[in-house]
Amino acid sequence: MNNHQNLLPHERYCELLNRQGGTFNITISSQIKGPLTPEMIRQALDMAQFRHPRLNWRIVEEQDCFQFKTEGTQKIPLQVVDKLHDKYWQEIVTAQINKEIDSSKCLMRAVLIRALDEKDSNYLITTVHHAIADGLSFVQLQSEILSYCQKIASGETLTQVTPLPVIPSLEKLLPHSTTTSQPYESHLEIDTLGFEKWVPIESRKTAYIYKYLDEKLTQHLKKIAKQEKTTLHGAFCAALMLATAGIIRATQKIEVVRASCTTIFNLRPYLKFTVSNEHLNSLAWDAISWQTLEKNTSFWGLSREVRQQIRSVLKSGAFISEITSEQLDEFIELLGQEVETTADISNLGKLDIPTVYGTFELEEIHPICGTAAFGGMPTLIISEFREKTLLSFLFSEPSISQTTMEILANNVVSNLIDACY
Repeated sequence: MNNHQNLLPHERYCELLNRQGGTFNITISSQIKGPLTPEMIRQALDMAQFRHPRLNWRIVEEQDCFQFKTEGTQKIPLQVVDKLHDKYWQEIVTAQINKEIDSSKCLMRAVLIRALDEKDSNYLITTVHHAIADGLSFVQLQSEILSYCQKIASGETLTQVTPLPVIPSLEKLLPHSTTTSQPYESHLEIDTLGFEKWVPIESRKTAYIYKYLDEKLTQHLKKIAKQEKTTLHGAFCAALMLATAGIIRATQKIEVVRASCTTIFNLRPYLKFTVSNEHLNSLAWDAISWQTLEKNTSFWGLSREVRQQIRSVLKSGAFISEITSEQLDEFIELLGQEVETTADISNLGKLDIPTVYGTFELEEIHPICGTAAFGGMPTLIISEFREKTLLSFLFSEPSISQTTMEILANNVVSNLIDACY
């Protein structure tokens, strides 16, 4: 790229959210067994930064204009800490996901939590700016870093990595035939969880709850979804919407819930030419479905309806005009109030990365995204790794309380189990 490049509207949106307590940044925590050292991670980060053009960018604001610049970009910062107790990694994740990236210096950072002994696990926690990466490509970068560590640990002679080619900006990747499509219709009067406690954005923080579906339930859910002529994603949407609607119905004393669900999807299949997950890039967008939910709403019927709505949006290409819209900045101004969507869901699917890297084993990997600014909106990130499904429930605290989110998360899992048996 040129040494100077203006941020596109969606990239500027990511930077404005980054300044709101790290909102929208992506943090991945990897649990790694093996003799990992800070020196290995340092060298691996340097190799990754050399290979990926976007890791050599920083963001500079000049006269109300945001620009990517390459000159002056610093090395990816690495912090090394010793593991204090078994849950210490969660404390570090919480701190990282609520910390703004200093985008004027670099757009990624890393923390290595060293194991207590050789039988213990290390944790590598990395955070990246959403303007240059999405969940899929950042997961691939985690795997790439471990691959470098494998080579370093084996004593392999490392040749200089070859930089990846610079991918054009997203507006140049979009199909010309659909860039004039009108944004899909906005629906009014959506019911949300609202605020249990309102505080200014700067006083909010991202909190999270992890739940797992074991291998047996994961495989059974796939089988039943296929039998019901829907998708696994449709099932997750239904489980989340019904659980959220149940809390709204109980707390707001209403019978019928007017709900919307925002689905984050992969833009790569809709681009003019192929861009693989190997290229660190932000190629995700959202499609919205709207439903009227009653107490007797069918789980699988809702799943099929959500699937059909999402397919219609994607087939129309109507989302493309939103990507280049200048109206995204206006959305930032509304974040002091509740977000006008009932729930948000992102399904990364089965993570296509190895579990073993020579002497290192990737035991678990947890991708999450900052949601501090999004008051009143539960977010669910789904990923499958080592045959089990990880459900990461994210929420803005104290807008939604830990107690409420625990109830919601448990009800989502219960909805999925009940739908299978």
